[in-house]
Amino acid sequence: MDNRVLCVGSFNWLSAHLDGQYARHETSYVYRGEQVESEIELIRKGLNLRGK
Repeated sequence: MDNRVLCVGSFNWLSAHLDGQYARHETSYVYRGEQVESEIELIRKGLNLRGK
């Protein structure tokens, strides 16, 4: 992990459809660049507030 890459996604296999069109369908996005550092810090602050 560094301050220039952010991957956001889900991993919901326990509640996902096991068959059909959307079976085990997961989507993630990768963000890159210098502006990602401020977004990572914002996410960290939000997570820290939840832990209090």
